[in-house]
Amino acid sequence: MTGRLLRPSHVLLLALSLLGVACTTPLSRPAQRPAPRADLRVDIELAGAPARGPEDAPITIVEFGDFRCPYCRRAAPTLDRVLAQHPTEVRHVFKHFPIVSEDSGRAALAAEAAHRQGRFWDFRDELYALASRPLHERELKLRAEAIGMDPDRFSADLRSPSTEQRVNQDLAEARSLGLRGTPAFFVNGRALRGAQPFSVFEALIAEELANALP
Repeated sequence: MTGRLLRPSHVLLLALSLLGVACTTPLSRPAQRPAPRADLRVDIELAGAPARGPEDAPITIVEFGDFRCPYCRRAAPTLDRVLAQHPTEVRHVFKHFPIVSEDSGRAALAAEAAHRQGRFWDFRDELYALASRPLHERELKLRAEAIGMDPDRFSADLRSPSTEQRVNQDLAEARSLGLRGTPAFFVNGRALRGAQPFSVFEALIAEELANALP
């Protein structure tokens, strides 16, 4: 891998009071903008990002995540439950925000390579299953092959400059939005930080659906 991904040197694991828990960037390295406010809506570029759920769903949940963040791993089954509960009403879009370690960048590249073969969500689960184990290309390739991907194409995409460019675009967008940690969610453009429980997502979804009624 080319190793040009933007990487902070360390990460603090903080409990965010009233906001859930998240992996955060160092406080000595502030984001480019203030953190997004929950009472405002922001526009996020979604073209080309991994997504599941109907394109015309009334609610879009955008997740900025890091596959090496334990709180992102904790949030994954919550999002799965949300999609199962609202199969026609919610669309889930993933954006890369690799901030925890150098392996965060490797994981993001691998997930993006899987996306190019239409297997992002399957490979997301593989990456979370690896937890804190070191990531090596050989094991990533074996896991890609095990879930039905072309391993040679996977390796080529893993090393492709365009894959790296895509991850860095997401990272730059996250910083421009003022994000400081993962996971970070936007529910129809409204910010929601940290690994929130299912009930918090349900409350926001109900509110958004009520607002959508004529």
